[in-house]
Amino acid sequence: MLGSFEEIDFVTGEIYDIPIYVFNKFELKQLSAARALFEDREFLDGKMYKTIIPEDRHKYVFDGSKPRYHFNLECERLAQDFFNFEIPEEIKERGISEINRFRIWFKENKDLLEKPDIFNMRIAAAFGLKNQIKHVNYDNSGSSEIENLDLCQVKDNINNLLGQIDSYYQTANARKKYVIAKYKKLTYLAYKSDPLLDNDTGYSDTAVKNFLKVYDKTFKVPLKKLLIDYYRTLYNKDLKFEGNLLDALGFLPCLTCYNNINNDKKL
Repeated sequence: MLGSFEEIDFVTGEIYDIPIYVFNKFELKQLSAARALFEDREFLDGKMYKTIIPEDRHKYVFDGSKPRYHFNLECERLAQDFFNFEIPEEIKERGISEINRFRIWFKENKDLLEKPDIFNMRIAAAFGLKNQIKHVNYDNSGSSEIENLDLCQVKDNINNLLGQIDSYYQTANARKKYVIAKYKKLTYLAYKSDPLLDNDTGYSDTAVKNFLKVYDKTFKVPLKKLLIDYYRTLYNKDLKFEGNLLDALGFLPCLTCYNNINNDKKL
């Protein structure tokens, strides 16, 4: 049986590049544990992002290519069915070089597919085929969404939020500054029914708790999420996170989406 979180001996280390002063010891312990766990690749085996290495099974003409991601959920290509052609067994038996030659020829002449009789005649002549090419068409299995994290962007978001936290404090009146200074690390008290101990803020317990709930949901909760995103990307050493997560994972952007975005920018 697993022990409680408090019993786990995590050394509280730095949770970010610069000091953050809004978290209490328990929250720091949680974030330090999260950072340590994401850094432990063996412990999180299967939890980290894995780079996609396309597997070419030499079964289809269009095979072994990287999957694509879409910027727009309404993209027409997102709903398209799987369309491909099987590589004939007689081509496979001739080896990899013949498979590659077959694929190159097929792609260079795919416009002829609109005229099946001519296409079949020419490919049969080019490769001495005895049987016609088998067409494969599967229904679309649907789409999945993944947040396309960018390490630089995540850090910018963290820094911007820290700036907002500081600005909020600096522009608050003296009484609110006192509440923030006294209770910013104790926002969990806002969710308890117990009265606040030593409430000398000049506000009622209810007012202070309501303020702390807003402070927690506006600043601390989003900051924790951003820090977790930061650890998830930072410690996957197999990936280069100078750019977007999906690019680093081996996906390619949908050309239709990409072209539409560029066209919109020109307007």
